[in-house]
Amino acid sequence: MMMVADAGSVIAELRRRTGALAAALVSRDGTLLSADLPEEVHGETFAVLSATILGAATAVNAGLRGSPPDEIVFDGGNMRTVITSYGPASLLVLVIGAASDPILTLAEMHRCASPG
Repeated sequence: MMMVADAGSVIAELRRRTGALAAALVSRDGTLLSADLPEEVHGETFAVLSATILGAATAVNAGLRGSPPDEIVFDGGNMRTVITSYGPASLLVLVIGAASDPILTLAEMHRCASPG
C-alpha cells in the first residue's frame, strides 16, 4: 500500500490514467488524506460525504446480516462515483464521466494501490 506521503503522486497518476474528474484518498472517518479535485470542490466536504456513503452502505448490509461493502459505484447521470476500500483505514474515491467504464476504473484503482 502507498504511504500517505506518496499518496499525492499516486492520486494524480490515478486521475491521469482513468480520466477521472476528481480523485481522493480519504480516511474511513472522513478525513481528507490526499486529493486531486477541481478547484470548486471543497475537499473536506468531499471526504466526509464519501466516508458517509460507505458508512451508510455498511449499515444497510449489516441490517441484512451481510458483510461491509468493499466497493461502491453509483451513477449520477453525467458521472459516476467509485469508492473502494484501501486497507483497513482508508478509501480511494474517484468521480468519472458517465461514458467511463467503472469496472476498468476499479481495476486501475486496485493496480495503483498495489505496492511495486
